[in-house]
Amino acid sequence: MKKLVLKKITILAALGFLFLLSSCKKADLLAPFKKNANNFNRELALLSFDASSSTISKSDAEAFFTEKLHFDTFEYSEDYNVPASINTIGYVFAHTVLGDNDLIAITVRGFDYGAEWAGNFRIGRKGNHANFASAAEKIYADLLVYRQKHFPQAKLKLWLSGFSRGGGVVNVLAHFILSREDFDVSQNNMFVYTVEAPQALIEDNAHPYPNVFNIINSADIITVLAPNAYDLYRCGNDVDIYSPKIDKFMKEENLPLVPFTPIRTEDTTWFFKAETEVEFLNGLLTKLMEEQPAGFPSFATREFYADTVQDDLCYLVERFIDVPQEDLDALLASFKGFFQVLYSEQADTLTGSLQMIMHSTGLFGKMIAILTSNSISYKDEQLQKAFMTVVQIALTKKEIVAGCMTYLDNLKRLGQMHDPSTIRVLLEHYED
Repeated sequence: MKKLVLKKITILAALGFLFLLSSCKKADLLAPFKKNANNFNRELALLSFDASSSTISKSDAEAFFTEKLHFDTFEYSEDYNVPASINTIGYVFAHTVLGDNDLIAITVRGFDYGAEWAGNFRIGRKGNHANFASAAEKIYADLLVYRQKHFPQAKLKLWLSGFSRGGGVVNVLAHFILSREDFDVSQNNMFVYTVEAPQALIEDNAHPYPNVFNIINSADIITVLAPNAYDLYRCGNDVDIYSPKIDKFMKEENLPLVPFTPIRTEDTTWFFKAETEVEFLNGLLTKLMEEQPAGFPSFATREFYADTVQDDLCYLVERFIDVPQEDLDALLASFKGFFQVLYSEQADTLTGSLQMIMHSTGLFGKMIAILTSNSISYKDEQLQKAFMTVVQIALTKKEIVAGCMTYLDNLKRLGQMHDPSTIRVLLEHYED
């Protein structure tokens, strides 16, 4: 009998220790939320990155918030239950008690969201980024319902996080919450951490909120889109985590990057000097936005982009975003062949023109074959129009396309600058 009682006491003690250990871990993870939100906290930045990473699926997000952080009242958007599209937006809510406050977490999907990514390019002719603002309105309305349903009288703290497109949406959502009167939350009780967010707010709305921190790698093209020339910005504070030691850091993690090839002034295959990937990125964007001949699609102004490029670009991205990599590589190879004919010395001759038409027909056929083999629906007329827009841009941007084909590894490196593993490593090495 005594042995049985002793065994029960031992089990209870062990369970108590585990509970205490769990409580301590929870307390440690939540410690940053007891501080002033107006001060940058690297640990909270890392936690926000992890929260954003969990949103690939609703089950991953639920496990992160309920099992790791011990939050409760987990809810997710209905868009997790439908195929991703340019108009969907995945997000989750979760809650925990923090002293006298109720902390609500709002995290927006920014990883592996398929066709939802096409929303980056639906900017609109004026105002805040059209697609991000529409998504933020959805989240805002659901957040009001969530708060009223579960915590109508609570003294709130809020935690907003999101990666990439999710970060852009969070920027707009933060502005909505801070500029409207539905949530009585002071800035020092509202923690906002975005990671690699594009620019989403017009200048009049991009207030320097001290509690909004945008973690960016300045060598990542996503962070300069949409450009300031379109009157779009981030709100709050940018925290640039790029480091000249990036190659060293990534090599130490066995995640080596594609080397960057500096472009000197004597290089005749390019059109500006670029000693670093940041210079390469900024120069590329500048050249891309130069004026084009009348009647051609153009990125030169926001209005012209919206009128001549936006719909076709969004359509192509939605169609091809989920195509397997081997098919995309095959399509890229076909594009290279087409551009080589397009830019050849014979392009302006009758023979060259006939070759160009043949390659164009073959390339378009390749696109159709890839979509069909992957059971991706398309409308022939829309696909043809989008294809012709790409061809017209290529005709007026010959030097950019030819240069990019020469420095393809530099473009690959720019893509790696947005990779979550790269951002995580940079953030871990960042010193405030």
